[in-house]
Amino acid sequence: DGADGHQWRVPVEFSPGTAPPKGAIVEATRAAANPRKVDLTIAAIAERHGLYSDHLHAAADPSASAAYRLTHKRRLEALRRVGIVDRNVDGTWRVPNDFIERAAAYEGERAAARIRILSWVALDQLPNAHAVTFLDDALVNRSSIDHRHGFGAEIADALAVRRRWLLSQGIGREGEEGFVIDRDQLQVRTRHAIDDAASNLARDLGKQYAPAEFGDRIEGVYRRPIDLPAGRFALVERAKEFTLVPWREVLEQRRGMEVSGVVRANGVSWELGRSRTGPGR
Repeated sequence: DGADGHQWRVPVEFSPGTAPPKGAIVEATRAAANPRKVDLTIAAIAERHGLYSDHLHAAADPSASAAYRLTHKRRLEALRRVGIVDRNVDGTWRVPNDFIERAAAYEGERAAARIRILSWVALDQLPNAHAVTFLDDALVNRSSIDHRHGFGAEIADALAVRRRWLLSQGIGREGEEGFVIDRDQLQVRTRHAIDDAASNLARDLGKQYAPAEFGDRIEGVYRRPIDLPAGRFALVERAKEFTLVPWREVLEQRRGMEVSGVVRANGVSWELGRSRTGPGR
């Protein structure tokens, strides 16, 4: 459900366990349109000789094997079917001057969209969230979202509520150049909100919460992701306690298994793939 009032269907590719949940807020952009390496080779040979052929390829690069040159022929066959190149009766290929641009555009159309997660939780959890949210950046940067229709109108309402909440909490203020947010204070609130969520989780798990600090080594079993207004976090359990740390996609390969890593400034540096004999503390 787009913020522009339209509904969009976008091809995406997610590894198992990494897709955002229903209600999450995402930004979808078209993948970069780049030619393949074979396209560059084809274009170079065609530019030199006025056309491409297997014989010309072999002469230009004697080290190229027949199997390698075959990949270029298959690529040309695929591009012929969409009208980018033409095959002559003698087996040579007519390659247009704008071949690289057209081949790149063809790749861009076939590629899955790039998805950036703006919020792992639904919009209604964000206006009064004691955490950094994408709404804050939209307020400061004066987002140009179309607020007239559908989800865009919902975002407009959420931004208005968020602005009032930040002002009431003393976190936001109107400055000479626009809305200003005390990021340090909001970061403190974020940490407290994560601790509060962990306290509720502790009751459900029957285990003690152990906050992870910079430099700490994290060892335990990765159970599952936990989605909060502050982002997605990884639940790592030990025998008597657990911790929450920033989630990374690579962890899904180790769900239900032992993981180990060290807390750094930008998250956890995981040491995955190493065998472990049992849980930590």
